[in-house]
Amino acid sequence: GYVHFEDENGDVIKTVRYTPGTQLDASDIPALTEKEGYTVAWSAYDTSKLSTYNVKPIYTANKYQVSINYQYADGTQASAPVTEEITYGETYEFESPAITGYTPNRTRVAGLMGASDVNITVTYEINTYTITIKYQYADGTKAGEDVVQTLNYNATYEVTTPAIEGYTADVETVSGNATEDKVIVVTYTAIPVEAPSNSVLDMFGCNASIGGASMLIGLLAMSGVAFLMKKKEDEE
Repeated sequence: GYVHFEDENGDVIKTVRYTPGTQLDASDIPALTEKEGYTVAWSAYDTSKLSTYNVKPIYTANKYQVSINYQYADGTQASAPVTEEITYGETYEFESPAITGYTPNRTRVAGLMGASDVNITVTYEINTYTITIKYQYADGTKAGEDVVQTLNYNATYEVTTPAIEGYTADVETVSGNATEDKVIVVTYTAIPVEAPSNSVLDMFGCNASIGGASMLIGLLAMSGVAFLMKKKEDEE
């Protein structure tokens, strides 16, 4: 029988004659041309039988492993790792898991599979948020300087509202957790001025009406005149 060894193009590079029931010597078999990312072998032939074989190189793409680790900045695990085998020459793409309050340095891992394993670490950095507190009067005019704090995700904040004489604030303390950028407005309202007491009017049997007030003015004027007359008599 005969074994015709061919190259990739189908051209015969060597012919070996054999006797059925015998094995070819290693020196009879041509060396295979290696290719990166592939395993190569000659196609099958059976020298136990009398036949003629045309043998070609068969290239099979290798599989390589993509491993992705997800961690926080301090090195602790942020999410379960991903491991997958990808065939050489094929593309791969993995979206980084969303974690509330954190941003990954790579939102996705993608590429073309090469001839070696791929190991990638995605690191999650904690987000920062800005809390701004504005102070204003009821008419919208500024009542005080803004307070601005930049905080890490979920950090607590607590700011006591400054006191302004003659005004009350609608919020005594601004507090919470930093989960987003936020602007908080504290509004000051003027404290109403209390009306004069009616006790003086009551002394003269009057209420707080306009008529009562007029009577009080008259009584006071009469008292003043009487005082001046007595003073004049004393001087004489």
